[in-house]
Amino acid sequence: MAQTAKLLSPDKTVLLPEKAAGCPMADMIDPVALREFKAEHPGAPVVAYVNTTAEVKAESDICCTSSNAVAVVRSLKAETILFVPDQHLGRWVAKHVPEKRIILYGGFCPVHHSITPDIVADAKRHHPQAVVMAHPECPEDTLALADVVLSTGGMLNYARKSEAQEFIVVTEFGIVHPLQKENPDKVFHQIRRAVDGGLTVVMASQCINGRVNMNVYSTGRELLGMGVIPAGDMLPETALVKLMWVLGQTEDRERIRELFTANLAGELSERSEYEGGAPGGE
Repeated sequence: MAQTAKLLSPDKTVLLPEKAAGCPMADMIDPVALREFKAEHPGAPVVAYVNTTAEVKAESDICCTSSNAVAVVRSLKAETILFVPDQHLGRWVAKHVPEKRIILYGGFCPVHHSITPDIVADAKRHHPQAVVMAHPECPEDTLALADVVLSTGGMLNYARKSEAQEFIVVTEFGIVHPLQKENPDKVFHQIRRAVDGGLTVVMASQCINGRVNMNVYSTGRELLGMGVIPAGDMLPETALVKLMWVLGQTEDRERIRELFTANLAGELSERSEYEGGAPGGE
């Protein structure tokens, strides 16, 4: 995504905080694999999902996002089109553009690929009044259980305008925060479902000058009420290593919380002190 931002805005500075950041789906196709795919279907234009590297985009004819994929495919004059790398998004597009023959590459997003119909059906049983919003990167049989299929931006817009008060969010975890922030009076079932299902959920809430006290903000208090374990002033990497150790010691949920929130080796401090200068100072 940072590469794409730079390609679209070559005169601007694009900063990538984590140089090792990547996308498993994007890694499923490279220029060599794409050339081989094109050679199997000579003459067919390539539509590349934005979740691809710059090198793959250079070998493609046009790019799309999940929100405009249908329109992009429909805009092409060719009857046969190659869609890379996400097979699930491509299959969803094909359903909406039946006049085209879309040949799919075998890639997928591991997160969305793992969301099965059983998971969605179980969430619907527990929250029968909730509207199910699913991302088109999910498998076709999972999308069949959704009330609406939307891109990330589409979910934000839909939740904002909808009169519904409950939503089951079928996509990556990170979308819940902006959804809740923009719609504080509505409930989004994802974190609670993970905790209720037996998963251990930890929140490493850091800002530039130290920890964020989750008890101060309503969203933080709601997360704590759902069973999310605060990571204090541990950095995410430290919290991950500690959590892996804790989970290797016990499966008891209360014991996990007890061990994780204890200062075992100096990884936690009682409070964070602000060490910067006065606002506006030098």
